[in-house]
Amino acid sequence: MTSDIRNICAAYASMYNTDLKNQLQEGRDGFSDMDISLLTNVQIQDIVEEVVEEMFNAGNGFIDIEVQMEDMFNHARTAFDKSVKRSEKIDRVENAFTTVMESISSKANRTMVETFMKYRQTKKYQESQTHRLGISLKESNTFYGRSVSGSKLSVKSKITEMMKSSAERIASGDSNVAQELD
Repeated sequence: MTSDIRNICAAYASMYNTDLKNQLQEGRDGFSDMDISLLTNVQIQDIVEEVVEEMFNAGNGFIDIEVQMEDMFNHARTAFDKSVKRSEKIDRVENAFTTVMESISSKANRTMVETFMKYRQTKKYQESQTHRLGISLKESNTFYGRSVSGSKLSVKSKITEMMKSSAERIASGDSNVAQELD
């Protein structure tokens, strides 16, 4: 039996078994509800860049973000839901995080955050100029464009939510990553 059929059988059985229903609900997280099928890897990387930028602006350091990211992915991989689609989502988002964090860490330690923030400001300016000139309005005027922008917002909010949960787990000492650092 494939994992998807097993998940359907478990979901059906949970309708009549409250313990199983609670177990299924505990196994769900942002990745379970995330729809990245319309997004390219570049778009996912842009979303991750925005999340990392917000975290830097909130006062998190590079190491803090890296530890939260590692905890988020470790927690996601140990969840009850082990479907192939979910694993693919985790892999795509993890690859985007890895790419962003590697691009930041490739700079000298002293200037890596400043360089990243300057890059993001330049990118925002370029995007606003492109939008103002009407060069990339094709996506915003189509159903596809609206779907993609809705997916981007949803994915960003779910990633942000999961990173906050990771920070809380780390702060409370419930994280395997935090225990490894001690």
